[in-house]
Amino acid sequence: MEALGSFLLIICILAFIALIGFLIAYLIGKFGKKAKAKRIGKIGSIVSVILTVVCFLGASFAQSSYESQANEQFRSAGNDFGERYANVCERARKISNSEHDYWGDAIDGSSENFNVDKAIDGAVAKNKTALESEKNDLEKMNQDLMIMKKNDTGDYKISNWQIVKFKLNILVDRKTHK
Repeated sequence: MEALGSFLLIICILAFIALIGFLIAYLIGKFGKKAKAKRIGKIGSIVSVILTVVCFLGASFAQSSYESQANEQFRSAGNDFGERYANVCERARKISNSEHDYWGDAIDGSSENFNVDKAIDGAVAKNKTALESEKNDLEKMNQDLMIMKKNDTGDYKISNWQIVKFKLNILVDRKTHK
């Protein structure tokens, strides 16, 4: 649709330029008493006006249709982004609680030779599936952002979505000890 709108806009501009030329021919024919130039200018002007109006309306419709479709794709990706955001936040909370409990148990049940690396490995292993799901959701959120960037018509602030994703990455990076 975007290409069609651009094509019709170019035709509209060319028809308008032709309209100016036919109006000049009409005026030359009228003031120079040349009936043939006057007739050609008049017919050409009428055809050019019709073509200009039709192409302008077509280009406007095509642009409106494109923006409507782009906004719908943006909203759809935004909804997916929001759902994934909620999932990642909830999962991050559960993982953090699980790691907290794991560390508490590991410290309470340890002897003098507490192995920090072993405790970290155990906490990560216990939450492996949740961490992988979280990573997959973050990758899908990146894809959602790409769709939103591609379909940004200026009706929405893409920077707000990017800030949310950036802050979520900070939360997840701290939580998973990366």
